[in-house]
Amino acid sequence: MKSIPKEWVEKWNPCAGGLAEWDGNFDAEHALNICLEKLSVYDVVWWVFHTLDNDIDRARLIVFCAEICLPIINDTYKDDETAMVIINAMKSWIDDPTDKNFGIVSGCTSSSNALVSKFPARSKGRTAARTIFLSIKSILKPSMKISLHTIESAAKVYESALTDIIDYWKTLI
Repeated sequence: MKSIPKEWVEKWNPCAGGLAEWDGNFDAEHALNICLEKLSVYDVVWWVFHTLDNDIDRARLIVFCAEICLPIINDTYKDDETAMVIINAMKSWIDDPTDKNFGIVSGCTSSSNALVSKFPARSKGRTAARTIFLSIKSILKPSMKISLHTIESAAKVYESALTDIIDYWKTLI
């Protein structure tokens, strides 16, 4: 497991209380457990995202978040393969980050937006579809804010989603 030194934590300007918890080098999982006990879901998501070392692992996490939304979308629209096509396009880009594959992901933007509009406001289906839409935006224009919203949105889709996201994160760290 990756070791997280206090200097790494300090560069992200944590609150004084969070820094006081840091009495030396923690492994990433131990530090996450402290976050789970004391912080909001958004802060846990922030931690998970920032401890990944590279953009490809971050993209993998984003795509995983999109994938955990599939069952909710498929329950409502069994014959609509839009979400799966989008996820496969993002996976292709991760496996082979060429301009061509990037263009294919970019081409999925309007269909993901249409998917969101199929669901009623404030429904789990809309949250799931929005997660897929945000995941495309995270791939096309990597932005910490968009990526964090993507992961946070996925964490709201079902009760144990945050646990599933953390378990997947452990395979990447």
